[in-house]
Amino acid sequence: MQHQPAQTDLLMVIGVNIDTSFAGQQDQQDIQKLWEHWFSAQVSQQIPNRVDEKIYNIYHNYQERDQGNYSVLLGHSVSSLDQIPDGLSGLIFQPGRQVHYQVNGPLPDAVISTWQNIRQSQDYRRAYIADYDVYQFANDPKQAPVVNTYVSVLGEQNHHRAQA
Repeated sequence: MQHQPAQTDLLMVIGVNIDTSFAGQQDQQDIQKLWEHWFSAQVSQQIPNRVDEKIYNIYHNYQERDQGNYSVLLGHSVSSLDQIPDGLSGLIFQPGRQVHYQVNGPLPDAVISTWQNIRQSQDYRRAYIADYDVYQFANDPKQAPVVNTYVSVLGEQNHHRAQA
C-alpha cells in the first residue's frame, strides 16, 4: 500500500470522544457505535467555529502502542476551542511529521484494511501520539466519501498532543 510523507499544520478539533481497546477488536464495535451516535444525535450541528465540513476520526491517547487502550475523537476542525459544548471534547494537535494514505474501496472495509496495513508496515516508526482519518463527503449522499489517513511518525519534528 502506497504512502507519502506529510507535514501537518496545527489542528484544533471539537467532537465526541470515547475510550476503547484493541483487545478483542472492541475498537471496531465502539467506533461503529460512535459513528451511529454522530449521525443520530446530529453532533455535527452542535460544533461551533467549524472551518469546513470534513469529519476527523482521530485516534489518540494510546496505551501500550497498538495493543492496549486508546481514545477516539470524532469531530470537525475548528478555528477556536473557546466554546466547547457540554458532552463534547476539544483537542489541539501541534504540527508534526506524518505519512499519508489515500483510502480506496468500499467503506468501512477499506479503512479497516488500510489500518491493518499500517500496523504491519516496517517503512517507518509510528509515534503513537495522534493518527486520524479525514472523511470528505460529496454533495451527493449516494457518493462514498473520500477518505485520507494520516499516521504520526517519529522524526525530527515529533507530533505532540495537548488536551484543551
